[in-house]
Amino acid sequence: MKATVMEQQAGAPCGATLATDAAAVHARVQRACERIAPTWPLDQFIAVNPYWGFTDRRFEDAAARLASLSGTPMLMPRSYYREQWRRGAFGREHLQQAIEAAGAKTSLEQLCALLEAGGDVPVAGERMALVTDRVDAQRDLGHSMAWRDFVTHHISQCCAAFFDQGQSTWGPQRDRGLYGAWRQQCEVDLSPRLLMGMRGFRERLARLPAQAGAAIVAATRALALPDDTAEDYYTALLLSVNGWASWCAYERWQARLGMPGDGERGDPGDGRLLEQLLAIRLCWEWLLHDDAQSTNTAHAVRDLARLEREARERQAADWLIVSALERAWQ
Repeated sequence: MKATVMEQQAGAPCGATLATDAAAVHARVQRACERIAPTWPLDQFIAVNPYWGFTDRRFEDAAARLASLSGTPMLMPRSYYREQWRRGAFGREHLQQAIEAAGAKTSLEQLCALLEAGGDVPVAGERMALVTDRVDAQRDLGHSMAWRDFVTHHISQCCAAFFDQGQSTWGPQRDRGLYGAWRQQCEVDLSPRLLMGMRGFRERLARLPAQAGAAIVAATRALALPDDTAEDYYTALLLSVNGWASWCAYERWQARLGMPGDGERGDPGDGRLLEQLLAIRLCWEWLLHDDAQSTNTAHAVRDLARLEREARERQAADWLIVSALERAWQ
């Protein structure tokens, strides 16, 4: 928490530029927020493409990116396609058509062998490690709660109270926004110490900036996030609490239409709730940063390109099979 920007830069990968400019950080935050699809309340629910923030990419590219950022699969397990194959939903001619249309180097016999073989392969694979993951790697998760689970639960409780519409008899102050309500909750919360054994939580919390935007900039600097990975890291954090992120994206959608959100939340029409949620999740990374073995988060994200490339290669054959199944259906 006390490391200087110079010390953080010294630990950054060679050639990386740290995302320390406030305006640039804000722009990356907005792009990450645009990746989150909104979800409507149940009384007016409509179907929404959960991947609409990635519609500028091909299916295969979006799937590889989501796999590397959050471990999200966009493909069914191979056992599903194997079942379709064995019951005759598609055949060799459809596989051959898919290979030719894609210009793939995979042979027909290779695809047939994959469909005949038993067992499943992980369609998502390895995802980028967050600070919570790195701290969890040092914990005995057989006897202790994972920090990733604790943070998700903690944020969910805060959001549930903040967005409550009258079911509870009391709730948090909403005039300072979601981020302010979270900080207020944390000031009297003993669970990080009692449940997780975190020492000095309140002292660390007191050093956080009072405003969400300033907290994002400060945390980005403290974590030494490079320019070329900061936006992806923000996206991964939002995807780790995607349910509440989607709700905040709905509130932003309503604000852009000039309509109030559901319930009274101080200023629900400002459209910045998603940014405040990101600030909360990013601050948890910052609060836990001192407890991670690696002193520089940039080292944990430098392999994002490799993870995405591996995901694309691992899923390539499955996308050919999907294409064959769709051709047979057509």
